[in-house]
Amino acid sequence: MPSIRIESSVVLSKAQEQALAIEAGKIVSELLNKPLPVIQVRVASSLTMAFGGEIADDSAYISIALIGKIAQEKRPLLPQRFTTLLARYGVDPRKVFLNYTETDADAWGWI
Repeated sequence: MPSIRIESSVVLSKAQEQALAIEAGKIVSELLNKPLPVIQVRVASSLTMAFGGEIADDSAYISIALIGKIAQEKRPLLPQRFTTLLARYGVDPRKVFLNYTETDADAWGWI
């Protein structure tokens, strides 16, 4: 745990999706001090998205769900790192939303 979901309107190849998933996991591991073996990352690209009332082919939504809280000093670093990463894949940093879901351990199950 944590679980990261990246959804984007940018068209990515399977190899690009896989690289993005690996890079996103490393960012979360580094900034939130979580070991990579417990981080799940899902990437979905080529989605239809609208931003500002118009179809956006360069937009993204990121959801980070985790047990516990994100330290205040880490909160500004996550959007910075993710927008920089996504820009390399053609996402406009001004068209990215990032959502945090912080919860207690008893709200999660895993095998």
